[in-house]
Amino acid sequence: MKRFWHVRPARTVAILLAALLALAVGCLSLWAGAARLSNGSWPDPVNGWLSQLAAAGWQDPLWVGIGAILAVLALVFLLAAVLPGGRATVLLQGDDAGAGREEVLAAAGLSALVRAAAERADGVSSASVTSGEKSVRVVVRTPVRTTAPIRDDVRRRAETVLESLPLRRVPQVQVQVLRKGEG
Repeated sequence: MKRFWHVRPARTVAILLAALLALAVGCLSLWAGAARLSNGSWPDPVNGWLSQLAAAGWQDPLWVGIGAILAVLALVFLLAAVLPGGRATVLLQGDDAGAGREEVLAAAGLSALVRAAAERADGVSSASVTSGEKSVRVVVRTPVRTTAPIRDDVRRRAETVLESLPLRRVPQVQVQVLRKGEG
């Protein structure tokens, strides 16, 4: 069975950038072509740019600059398309791809559960949590000077939440305590 929920996210940023770039080039080409058909000559900005390119030799810094910009842009698009994004879900124990059953928990939901538990700890004024399949990172803020007991309490609470869920793999908990006014 092909997974539906537990997949890597689409590369929408790369697709959006490529589409906007293609749209801009298409609109400018349409404008220049319409002006060429109606007047019989290229518009002044296009004509000046084309004559500049025609007069420049291959070793000219203009061509080298255009080539470097296009190469960097192509590399960024290639890396954005090829490198996978992070998963937005965590597999549960009941998941069985072979039987056609897929059970996942959204990483945002897991983060919300851990954040609620962390904010209930004594001395914690706020908490933020990022979750993944392998780790859960908890950052808490506190006005208290001694942070070690708070860190231990938050870690214990987060681990209790994670162990109470039917996760296929229990993520490792990382806790960072910031005193209010720091970081």
